[in-house]
Amino acid sequence: MRYVFAIFLFAHGMIHALWFAPAPEAAGKNPRPFTLATSPVLSPLGIAEPVLRPLGTALIVVPILAFTLSSLGAAGLPGLVSIWAGVTLFASTTSIVVTMIFWNPQLPIGLLIDAALIATILGNWWPTTLVK
Repeated sequence: MRYVFAIFLFAHGMIHALWFAPAPEAAGKNPRPFTLATSPVLSPLGIAEPVLRPLGTALIVVPILAFTLSSLGAAGLPGLVSIWAGVTLFASTTSIVVTMIFWNPQLPIGLLIDAALIATILGNWWPTTLVK
């Protein structure tokens, strides 16, 4: 079960890479499913694409890397096994931040996953057989 959970953490991190994946061409639509060119939070403050794109890229890379590390720790990799929960909290928090800054209607499930991970870690609700 530990490895299934580790794969889940890894997959959740990798799903963030969809911010960089082009969508199939659709007439009159954005060529990407998500955009870093505008932000419902920062664009009204006058922050434009030249700042938003690199900021978004950096914010998206963080949870990808952090969930990768947490998945390795959850799988039992020495050196990461003792810190996987803290790394997962960090990854989930940064995932929530980037989701809120660059909101898209397709993202609520990711927020729910991140919130569930945070609540479960903070509540110490992990079965001991899942991750020690």
